[in-house]
Amino acid sequence: MEAPSGTFRYAIDEAPGKELIDDYLESGSLAVLDRFFQVRFEWCGGYPLVHDRFVTYGAFDDLFSALEPKHLYPLIPVMVRMAETVPDTHFHCALFLLAKMIPDTKPGERPIGFSDALLRLRIRAE
Repeated sequence: MEAPSGTFRYAIDEAPGKELIDDYLESGSLAVLDRFFQVRFEWCGGYPLVHDRFVTYGAFDDLFSALEPKHLYPLIPVMVRMAETVPDTHFHCALFLLAKMIPDTKPGERPIGFSDALLRLRIRAE
């Protein structure tokens, strides 16, 4: 879609819930973050990638660009819980989110119960 100024707009630019990112950054409220994820899961239909005419990107890329990597790690237990409890239609999207939150640049201590949770997620995926 072309914006009035002649610049191109991408599907992610129109994604709902952007105000919730700002609310989360201000408040740190996990309830706000949970609402953001629910809004986005519905918007992307549970599919973690969004396509438009020009590019493919993650349905949550704007969140990841707003958060510093050091803020992602504490959210891993939140995403594990979400991946374990979302409806099947949103399961792969939640796994995609969880995978993006796990730092791949350096090893670190895992949250308590993380390995068990990953095993449960693997069983659910199978």
